[in-house]
This record gives sequence, structure tokens and C-alpha cells, in this order.
Amino acid sequence: MRPIEYDDLKMILNWRNSERIHSVMLTEHKITWEEHCRWFEGMKNNPLKRNFVFLYQSRPIGYIGYTDFDQDAGTCSPGLYIGEMQNLPPEAGIIIYYMSVAYAFDNFGMKRLDNFILSKNEISIEVIVH
Repeated sequence: MRPIEYDDLKMILNWRNSERIHSVMLTEHKITWEEHCRWFEGMKNNPLKRNFVFLYQSRPIGYIGYTDFDQDAGTCSPGLYIGEMQNLPPEAGIIIYYMSVAYAFDNFGMKRLDNFILSKNEISIEVIVH
């Protein structure tokens, strides 16, 4: 994992707006370039990095981000997806999920993670439940 950089923005926006990912997200509209840039500018000024590119064999393949941060309570909500599906091991989904959980506990000192999966996100349910 590494913090998102400006050069990652187009790749992440393409992943996020792909039908495979967009169809299982809370935000129902396609994200515009302007919205995406505002999001990036907003997070750039936060000293606690909460948005990451997930790498597999040094290749960016996914996104991990944390929202609903409550440092006092020790809680946050991780979100993640694999954007690049080519040439990945079958366990890639469980690895990115594990990394998102481990990072929150190990690096943010979280005590609890509030995570949910929409019922229409059958792929994620399959990965997590089985």
C-alpha cells in the first residue's frame, strides 16, 4: 500500500466509475473529474493518510480508503476495491481485505472497524463470507 499521488487520479477514477465497481457503491452517480480532484485536494492537507493505492508485485491494482474516522473512539470504516483484474491470484480479494483491516489496527490504532457490504455486491460477499 502507498498513499495516493496526483498521477494515480485518472486510474482511480476509471476504476471507480467502471460498471463493475460503480454498480456496488453507495454513491449512485458517476464521479466527475472535478469531484475527484476536490476529493484529492481535501485529503492532501490531512497529515493522517487515509487513502491508498494497493499494489500487487509493484503494480497498482486497487484502492483502500478509510472514512468515518473517530480517533477518540478508535473506530473507522474501511472501503476497498480491486480496480485492475488482469493476472491476479484468486486470493487477491481476501488479501486486499486483510490488508485494509490490518493497516487500520496497526497504523491507526483502531479498536473497531465499521464495515458493511451492500447486498448487491455478491463478489465481495462471496470473498468475505467464504
